[in-house]
Amino acid sequence: MTSPPSSEFSDRVKNAVKKNFDQSADIYSAFEEKHHFFHALTLRLAEWMGLPKNSFILDIGCGNGISCEALRNHYRATVYGIDLSKAMIADARQRLADDTRIHLLVGDGEDLATS
Repeated sequence: MTSPPSSEFSDRVKNAVKKNFDQSADIYSAFEEKHHFFHALTLRLAEWMGLPKNSFILDIGCGNGISCEALRNHYRATVYGIDLSKAMIADARQRLADDTRIHLLVGDGEDLATS
């Protein structure tokens, strides 16, 4: 059995992921506008798992908030979204600025206590 990756390695991976999503937030938004892929995927997964209406959901790695928005709209859910990427959260906040049932935070899903 192998040991888990070092924290240094994990930090490097997280920083690379964060940088990638910070640089590509506009591309993700344009892709979603054209294809509605993440919206549809979210609703199929929610249906498959039998998500009840009015649920409280934690979306770790929420990106630009498309899943948060879909769950709010179709399931009347209150959604808490967290993502490493400041640009993705900024995009989500801009689009969902007046929404009182979606709460977004830049942070690390592996360290929720400090996020």
